[in-house]
Amino acid sequence: MSESPSQPDLSEESRNRQRRWLRLLLLASVAILLVAVGAELPEQNEPSRRPNATVTAGPDDQFIAPGERVGFLRLGLHISSVEQRLGRGRAKPTQTAVLYRFDSAGLTCGVQHGQVTSVLVTNPNLHTPAGIQVGSDADLVVRELGDDYEYEPLEKAPPTPNGAKPNAFTLHYWKDGIHVNMNGDKVESILVMPPTAN
Repeated sequence: MSESPSQPDLSEESRNRQRRWLRLLLLASVAILLVAVGAELPEQNEPSRRPNATVTAGPDDQFIAPGERVGFLRLGLHISSVEQRLGRGRAKPTQTAVLYRFDSAGLTCGVQHGQVTSVLVTNPNLHTPAGIQVGSDADLVVRELGDDYEYEPLEKAPPTPNGAKPNAFTLHYWKDGIHVNMNGDKVESILVMPPTAN
């Protein structure tokens, strides 16, 4: 008859010690899991805001990338390159820049020293990655861009001689380089320019 290996005799005290270590190990694992999950949740006082999606320029894309570009039209691009794509723009000098209007494209470029410094969008086919475009609701703008904006009421002439003055204002997102002109609760135009610390 062969002898079976002897089983170690575990006393009640050693079994209790193993149980305590297992409980301690389980509690430590749960604590680590809670810390990891908590790090992924947004803070309560942070506005809920989606991060800007990275948008890669395609040859004919329709994206507005705040602080960077509108479609192919990148800030810093020479106006001659813009006119090669869109045709000759109607130039109007101002105190600080020359404005080039491309009415068929629904775009106006602010140009200094031959380079595009801003782009005003009135074309409803152009949109941010989150879908903000001419005609969007104010609700979408604030949900997607957040509530860290500067509100500026705009003075506008009444649309009709006896008509009520429309509720026109601009939401300036200085840090993102996007400024949204609203008429009532609808987006009327979008201005893209370099981000600033305002």
